[in-house]
Amino acid sequence: MHDDEFTTREMLQDNSVISVANEQWVFFSSHLEVDTQVSSVPQLYINELDFIFNLSLDEETSELKIHHHNKDVDLHVRCHHYLTLNLARYRAADAKKGVLPANQGWVNTEQLVKDLGVDMRYLNIQIHRARKQFSEVLTNVHDAENIIERQLRKVRFAGASFMIYKGCELESTSDVARTRKNSITI
Repeated sequence: MHDDEFTTREMLQDNSVISVANEQWVFFSSHLEVDTQVSSVPQLYINELDFIFNLSLDEETSELKIHHHNKDVDLHVRCHHYLTLNLARYRAADAKKGVLPANQGWVNTEQLVKDLGVDMRYLNIQIHRARKQFSEVLTNVHDAENIIERQLRKVRFAGASFMIYKGCELESTSDVARTRKNSITI
């Protein structure tokens, strides 16, 4: 076909006859199509969220709330929050040592298993449950399922801003949380 064959430009309508390469075709538009839906695009990043952990004094109960722009998301009490909280503790310890944020919190899974007193299978189940809950609840957050990041035999908590309360006492906080402290309500 050559460009000069298409000199006439008309709006196609149902039953319009079209000639292409010496053949005639009848145009029928489909009325069965579904309207295009605008999909919800994640608007936040994990590092924009404030994670507030509440741990009982005996460390048997751990609760997590997420705060952003005066909105709270309550993730309630879950066993896997204890894992996430402990990963946040590793991150806080590294921050106190002066480790750069990109390297904070990475812990070998064998060490984590030993520290938590669980086996590797249980650890992997807890990581899966945490990631699943985050991705289901935080649909507006990019990579919410990666709240617990993994590398070869290492894991870490991806949140940059967190506060850990044990009982009603502030046990630990990240540097980012300290700078946002005035905006966080519990």
